[in-house]
Amino acid sequence: MRSGRMIAAVTALLLAPLTTPVAAAAAPPVPVFADGEAQPVFDPADVVRQDLFVRTPVDSDGDGQPDETHVQVTRPQVTEQGLRVPVVYQVSPYYAGGNDVANHDVDVELSAPGPDTGPISSRYDDYFLARGFAMVYAESLGSGQSTGCPTTGGRNETAGAKAVVDWLGGRASAHDAAGNPVVATWATGEVGMIGTSYNGTLPNAVATTGVAGLDASRRSRRSPAGTTTTGTPARSLPQADSRARTPTCSPSTSTPVRTGRSAGR
Repeated sequence: MRSGRMIAAVTALLLAPLTTPVAAAAAPPVPVFADGEAQPVFDPADVVRQDLFVRTPVDSDGDGQPDETHVQVTRPQVTEQGLRVPVVYQVSPYYAGGNDVANHDVDVELSAPGPDTGPISSRYDDYFLARGFAMVYAESLGSGQSTGCPTTGGRNETAGAKAVVDWLGGRASAHDAAGNPVVATWATGEVGMIGTSYNGTLPNAVATTGVAGLDASRRSRRSPAGTTTTGTPARSLPQADSRARTPTCSPSTSTPVRTGRSAGR
């Protein structure tokens, strides 16, 4: 009888690890709102970074290929687990710097993409990432690693900026440096644009196209009053054709880019 009780006790001890409840893995954070405002529930240092190129509907340098807008994305890591988030988006011609000489070398095309100068960021990153937004930065056509011709307020610049909103909404294609397709499956398609000074004019330009998904645009308080959203659709833009040509940009319609990589202008 005693041996039978001992065997039962040993059996119970052996089975204990199999029957002990396993602690459930901590659930990933989700957006939290209080009094109509998003709360800081995400770790702004726990992020995914992407570098990609969005195809645009214009061929401003006439090389027979659609211009491409260079884009950098910083998004909460939990988007890898299925969470979809809205986007705060800023486009600028200033991220890559520009010529540090008085006169442009006439033997170098203005449209030649520049080198990769590292990640783009701004003072807004921690604030918005902690509240469940992705930060998206794009280089205006003809600046940095974006192809095409640089202009000041030109239709091609607007088209390049708008294409990023379309990509976030699943209406435009993109690829990484290796040519692999990149799809914004993590994005809700809802976009807010920001900018200061010249960068603040670009959200207004994109808003005039009536692009779907651009829910708000705002300029810095340091700039004249800036606001919102839709307008009349822009005229149709020139399309790329199949003829291969050398990229050419006219200096008379181009603007140099200056300053550094930070978006906090």
